Amino acid sequence: MKLANLFKALCTVIIVLAAQLGAFAQVTTSAIAGIITDAKGEALIGANVVAVHVPSGTNYGTATDLDGSYRIPGMRVGGPYKITVTYTGFSDQVKENIYISLGTAATLNFALEEQAVVLDELLISARTSSIFSGDRTGAAAQFDSDAINSLPTIGRTIDDITKYNAYSNGRSFAGQDSRFNNITIDGSVFNNGFGLGSSASAGGRTGTTAISLDALEEIQINIAPFDVRQSGFVGAGINAVTRSGTNEFSGSVYHLLRNSNPDKSLGINLLGKKADGQDIPKVNVDEKTTGFRFGGPIIKNKLFFFFNGEQFASSNPALTWQLNRAGATGNVSRVTEADLLDLSSFMKTNFNYDMGALDGFNNDVTSKKGLIRLDYNISQKHKASLRYSIHNSESEQVISSSNSSNTAGNGNRQNSALAISAENTGYLIQDNTRSAAFELNSVLGNKTSNNFVATFNKQIEDRTYRTDVFPTVDILKDGTTYTTIGFDPFTPNNKLNYSTLNITNNFNISAKKHYFTLGLAYEYFESNNVFYPSSNGVYVYNSIADFKTAALAFKNDPNAATSPVAFNRYNLRYSLLPGGIEPLQVLKVSTYSAYAQDELQVSKRFKLIYGIRGDVFQYNNATAADFFNPVVAGLTFKDEDGNNLKINTSAFPKTSLLLSPRLGFNLDVKGNQKTQLRGGTGIFVSRIPQVLVSNQLGNNGVNTALINVTGAATSAYPFTTDPSRFAPTNTDITKLPPYVINASKEDLKYPMSWKSNLAIDQQLPLGLIGTLEAVYNKTLQGLRYIDANLKGPDRNLVGADTRDRFPASGVTSTGSGAANTVAIARFINPTISNSFILANTTEGYAYSFTAKLEKPATKGFGGMIGYTYSKATDLQSVGSTVQANAPTVGGQNFLEASYSDNDLRSRFVGYLSYRINYGGKLGGGTEITFGMVSASGSKINYTFGNDLNGDGQINDLIYVPNAATELTFASLTSGGKTFTPAEQQAAFDKFIEADEYLKTRRGQYAERNGGYLPNLTGWI
Repeated sequence: MKLANLFKALCTVIIVLAAQLGAFAQVTTSAIAGIITDAKGEALIGANVVAVHVPSGTNYGTATDLDGSYRIPGMRVGGPYKITVTYTGFSDQVKENIYISLGTAATLNFALEEQAVVLDELLISARTSSIFSGDRTGAAAQFDSDAINSLPTIGRTIDDITKYNAYSNGRSFAGQDSRFNNITIDGSVFNNGFGLGSSASAGGRTGTTAISLDALEEIQINIAPFDVRQSGFVGAGINAVTRSGTNEFSGSVYHLLRNSNPDKSLGINLLGKKADGQDIPKVNVDEKTTGFRFGGPIIKNKLFFFFNGEQFASSNPALTWQLNRAGATGNVSRVTEADLLDLSSFMKTNFNYDMGALDGFNNDVTSKKGLIRLDYNISQKHKASLRYSIHNSESEQVISSSNSSNTAGNGNRQNSALAISAENTGYLIQDNTRSAAFELNSVLGNKTSNNFVATFNKQIEDRTYRTDVFPTVDILKDGTTYTTIGFDPFTPNNKLNYSTLNITNNFNISAKKHYFTLGLAYEYFESNNVFYPSSNGVYVYNSIADFKTAALAFKNDPNAATSPVAFNRYNLRYSLLPGGIEPLQVLKVSTYSAYAQDELQVSKRFKLIYGIRGDVFQYNNATAADFFNPVVAGLTFKDEDGNNLKINTSAFPKTSLLLSPRLGFNLDVKGNQKTQLRGGTGIFVSRIPQVLVSNQLGNNGVNTALINVTGAATSAYPFTTDPSRFAPTNTDITKLPPYVINASKEDLKYPMSWKSNLAIDQQLPLGLIGTLEAVYNKTLQGLRYIDANLKGPDRNLVGADTRDRFPASGVTSTGSGAANTVAIARFINPTISNSFILANTTEGYAYSFTAKLEKPATKGFGGMIGYTYSKATDLQSVGSTVQANAPTVGGQNFLEASYSDNDLRSRFVGYLSYRINYGGKLGGGTEITFGMVSASGSKINYTFGNDLNGDGQINDLIYVPNAATELTFASLTSGGKTFTPAEQQAAFDKFIEADEYLKTRRGQYAERNGGYLPNLTGWI
């Protein structure tokens, strides 16, 4: 603790001093480096190297060291560059058409001839490849502006581009959830930092992107970079930089569309009419993207601007199922059109409530974004850039099907064979971003340089309503949800915004064969979240008729004390805070980082990169007292090893210092940049989706409480549109019914992994480059959840399946609250329900083997094809929510390592592009690109449909019998036919033998994520 505080204080002081000096930076630029010799290979000391970015006239320069080496850092990404080397007594040498890539130094060596031998300037024109670079150590992929413009994309998001890397699917890397990537643009964090939803990037909650692809100059993926400047991930670092203006005014205007209307000019319909031989209903798809970009000089060679604006609108089918009506084909639900028409009329007549379209409706998405960037060449030694971007987006969503462990109705509400709900049960979600980035690159001397980057991002992800607030009403038929009317139960007062401030400083020193980097960084994250599910009141009625009866009774007597009908469940969450205010959850986190690195040019062909990074993570405890629950603090729980555990609902993870040493190497085997051996090993620390920690601010028994009644007790909760009438006036937390607790172990550490990499790159005939690469990722600190209030198993099943069984197995539920017989049997402290605690685990690893063949674009032709075989295991695939029901045999607290949710296995990817230019300066070009991705299918879990082991979770993996006769079957009547036990045994055996996975598990339990769907191949 003291060491971490000392480290944090030191970082703070140095960062403040560095900011005042205008020094240091993040990885947002490129560089060139090399060695300059005479014709005999002797080093030329003090040779002058000048690099000019031809489009903008931006000038960079340095001189060689005692060993003839040089390095020019902080350069604009892209090109072309003109590099000129001069030395007294020797002829000048020039290399043109040089392009450089983000985050790597292009290796450019020169051998000068004495003037007595060669009197004229020697001019060489050659385009460099980012693959052969002394800075290249671990697995990485680059996409320059040409690739971004040419690769096939439908959604026009960064994911659409990054999926064309050979190592992974562009989202999950090294077997990690995509939230454990780090996404930056111009050094600014563009992660989904809070972690909700299925996308890891800003804009992803609405299926859009916060910055247009047309505004990006380059995208880089780093899976195992052994450069200590790159951190914040155990998956991959995905970095991008935006375009800059040049000395020429240039721009584009574009309009893209995709729709379902027949293309009359080609005589085809753009959407299919059949699936698996079955007719499918006509659907309406309509997407339009319109945008522009424009850049140029304000002062030639000095000050430049770049603008980009884009708007996107889409309308796509919300449902894949339709109502049961005359003539319906395809996916037809049991829900009839007549029933929903009747309900719609009833709601309009009695409550002036519009249910909207009953089925066949679309979800609309709108997105508007803009960006402005200024680049200023202050002098040859100082260059600055400033970028601001804004993004507003909104997406319509269907109602959630979750019941949140029976605290939000019955669930299973939408788009299935059993249930369909009308359009206005859904909601709208925003994903808005405001981002600013400032960068200053400075050359302080011939051997020293600085880079200072300051960025700020704010993201807003509030929900908005389709209608006025109305209770959620789940209506059952034959015991399962048939339809829902009213409000999505998770939308009332659902608000979220969060911001990230970053200051990063790098100071570089070149000394003979060494290139030292000393860096410091500070990050401040703050989130403001209101999550108030079921606060609108949630009813579960057994039939449409029962709901109508209850609703009409309310209309006739709004103050009735009892319900005229018996119903299934009532949920209501209410505030325990003074005045019943919204339960605002504020989370504040500071990260202090310092690092040192040396790039040692051992010889002209061999470079060694080694360094160490330290990160301190500190949560602000200023509001901790507001979330302290003395009732919970007085109880004793158990950890996963059976040891006593105390839970403090107000305690964030303790401040900790995590160290990340790394070592990388690069060997130019023959010294001609044709064969390159590279690799390394090191520790990586990831950010954490902060919702995992913020959960304890919402589920603690202090700020909200829940009414959850079933059976006869529901009679005291007649239907009403004003649920506040049922909120208790007594907020004494010692008298609350059992509630769920979320917390973190106080010694919780951020995710950490050990990455190792080995690869060889080979220049091949016809301009091809082949790569063989292996990556290994070992979990040092993963994440898992335990239920600290769950009693351990006390017996076993009898028979072929002998798994552990928990004390609540077979217990009949009687009584309520803490006196409920099941709660007493299941929980250590029945006054509390489940107590989900976020903890660390060392279980898990991932490896991958990749082979790829690349053709860097020349004369308009380029492409890549790659194959990766990978495997990933973990104890639990924790992403954005409490993971309480991972498929298991032994239960939540006794998990075994198995295949990760992100285990990708086999994957082919490739693209081929050809561009024809015509008409000279006044002409244009035509480009044709084909893309292909073929990958193993999604994972499958084979689980029971009930709680077999009695731990309260429906997540029990099946036992696969050696023969179905090991299991006892009872006669079953279905569809008017009775099946004997022998018939069922034969059918079960046949099913197992027909499954490629299950038949390999005879006499064993199915594994988590053990099964898989067939390969899926897509061509674009």
